Amino acid sequence: KGVQHFVAYTMHDTDPRIYAAMKPFLDAKLMTQVRLEVPFHATHGGQKTQMLVINDCVQRMRGRAKWLMTSVDTDEYTIFNTSKGPLAETFQDSLAKLIADQPETIHAVSFPRINFLRPKQPYDQLQIASASRETGHCGCPKYFVRPDMVNSLFVHFPQSWDNGTRHLGVHE
Repeated sequence: KGVQHFVAYTMHDTDPRIYAAMKPFLDAKLMTQVRLEVPFHATHGGQKTQMLVINDCVQRMRGRAKWLMTSVDTDEYTIFNTSKGPLAETFQDSLAKLIADQPETIHAVSFPRINFLRPKQPYDQLQIASASRETGHCGCPKYFVRPDMVNSLFVHFPQSWDNGTRHLGVHE
């Protein structure tokens, strides 16, 4: 299995087309919607609101998810490849291979991030899927965490204060 559930955060300025795209997932109970009522100035600066969202998400998913990716932007996608090619067919199989040596000690797995190419007018040309990708990796990684083993999240870096746990980086 791949992704089993989504948590979507909406705010006062969420584009109405996003609600229409979310509806089938909400109806099928594959998604939970969290409406954030944050001051307008807090949503325009990005990181303050993003920090609130990712830390809220990890707290909501404690005891409910084995692994969690707290933030996927609409212009990003993820791949689990190494310089030798894909690790395995599925995310779960790839993850099992990565943490096989000491699975109980890994609190997070990070990997390079790749972005979709962005349209010139993103609100006029909303893209849910795109075959166009930027070349190369962005500087900041993305990560999956174990909600029960992570204490605090920063935009690109998880933190755990549990003794004996570690963050595993997957680099090409």
